[in-house]
Parts: sequence; structure tokens; C-alpha cells
Amino acid sequence: MADREALSAEVLRRKIVTRCKLSHLRVVLEVARQESISRAASVLHLAQPAVTKKLREVETLLGTPLFDRHPRAVVPNAFGEIVLPHIEAIFAELNRIGDNLAAVHGGLTGTLAVGATMTVLPYLLPQSLIALQRAQQGMVIRVIEGTIDQMVRALTQNEVDLVVGRVLGTSRYDFTQEILFEDPFVPVVGARHPLASATHPMQEMSRYGWILPPDGSSAREPVERYMLRNHVRPRERAIETVSFQVTMSLLENTDIIAVLPLHLARLGEVRRSLKIIGPEIGGGSLPLGLTYRSDRPLPPVARALIETLRATIASLTPAPDLVTAL
Repeated sequence: MADREALSAEVLRRKIVTRCKLSHLRVVLEVARQESISRAASVLHLAQPAVTKKLREVETLLGTPLFDRHPRAVVPNAFGEIVLPHIEAIFAELNRIGDNLAAVHGGLTGTLAVGATMTVLPYLLPQSLIALQRAQQGMVIRVIEGTIDQMVRALTQNEVDLVVGRVLGTSRYDFTQEILFEDPFVPVVGARHPLASATHPMQEMSRYGWILPPDGSSAREPVERYMLRNHVRPRERAIETVSFQVTMSLLENTDIIAVLPLHLARLGEVRRSLKIIGPEIGGGSLPLGLTYRSDRPLPPVARALIETLRATIASLTPAPDLVTAL
């Protein structure tokens, strides 16, 4: 039985390598995106029977249907869900080949695609990119912003070379992860908040609503311990979110208190949009660093960025005395 399975796998691999064409894969990818054979045909500028034929050919080649056909949609089945990430990665790599060749023809030194979360975009990544551009002129750097989940997906599909942001810890993917530093959390308010000019803001924290990490998240318990330790009992029901954009909008437009990573909070103070109103929240911090695939080598430009990031972090000034003294 095991020999038959091994033989079957070997035969299948040989058939995929020798008989599967990019046009087959393009059809599978577009049908999945459009959830419709007719719409996929329109996007691909092919007749619908031609798309149906190519889809049938690739399903015959793989020995299984890849889609469930419903009256109003064509959706990937379990086998399609297995195949699609590999097809997406293939086309992402082909795009990267084109980018790198175009860069060389244009006299550039290379291209780099970086995934980043909002926790590093306002301060850490811009400084590092500027320093890298000065040191290695002629490169093209593409920054893709998103949540950590979106960046992980982009990494698995080879759409980015590495991700700079929150480090996941355990992961089901074959990733290499490196924590560059731990950013502690601090309580903050908007610059126009009454507590921004208060002499003893911690004594008045209970008067206002709070933005808290979602219940069950790693940051929630340290924040709750902090509030209990400082006798903070908000009168208003908390808003739960991890969205940086939502948090900043609420801080700028309402009298609410939030918890942010220290360096983001300090940047807000420099820009006069935020005010830190209490000491660091012990027992919790945001691990920030690098995530990249272990099964493929990093391009030289990515390695150069990593060294630049380390240098940028080493140059970050420590927290102001006010933060630790409050």
C-alpha cells in the first residue's frame, strides 16, 4: 500500500512538472478569484468554453475536482484550498522575477518587498528605510501595510520578503522569527484631553472610558492588573479594539484613555497629538521584530534592511524619565 502511494505521488509530481502549463494555473487562480467561470473568462479575455476546457484539463491532471459548482458560484473545495496557495506563490515569484530583471535593466541594485504593521510604520520602519536608501542608492523598496494576519498570508504567498512588526511567537508556518525589542505599554490620552494637563492624572482615570485590548488577548490581563493595582474603575463601558487607526481617531476626538506601545506614545508626544499619563504597564509588552520564511534565502537587500533595523533600534532613545517616575 505504501509503495503504491509513493508511486502515485511520484507519478503525480511528474505529471504536474511535465504537463501542467501556466495557462492552466492562471485559469484556476482566476476562477477562484471571480467565483465564476464566465467572469474568469472575461478577465482572461478567453471564451468561456476555453476556460471550462482548461479547468477540466488541470482537474484531470491532478486527479480531482478543485471546485464545487453551485448555481450562483464556483468555489474552491478542500483540494482547491490546498492547491491555490501554491499557485498564488508561483505567480508572485514570477512577478518578482520581472521586478528584479527590470531593476537590473534600469541600473538599480535590487528590489525589496516589506510587509509592515502599524506598530512599526510611524517610527521604526521609515527611519530604517531612509538610512538604507542613503547607504544603497538605486534600489526599489515596496512597503505593504496590513494586519499581522494579512502580512503572514502575504509571506506565505511570497508577496513580501519579510515582515516587520509584531512577532507571533508560535506559528504553524515554517518561519524564522527574531524579536528586536520589547515595547512596553503605557496609558495615553489625546493632547486636548483634560488629563493631558492634570497634575495627578492617575487619580482621575476612573472618570473616563478606556480602549482596551480584546478580552482573551495577551495584553488584556496586564492592563486589567494595572487598573486594579491603581484602583481604576472606569464608569463607562470599555471599547475593545486592536486597530491603531480606530484608537488614534478615538483619542483625537473623544475624552477616552487608551494603552499604546511606548515608542508610539512618545512619537505622539513629539507630534503633540498624545500625552502619556502614567507609568509603564508591568507584565505586558509588545514583541516587535522580523518574520521571514525559513525555506528560502533572503535577498541581499533584505539582509541589509535587517542590519539597518538593528542599528535604528540601537539608536532609539530610552523612555523619558517622566514615564518611569510617574
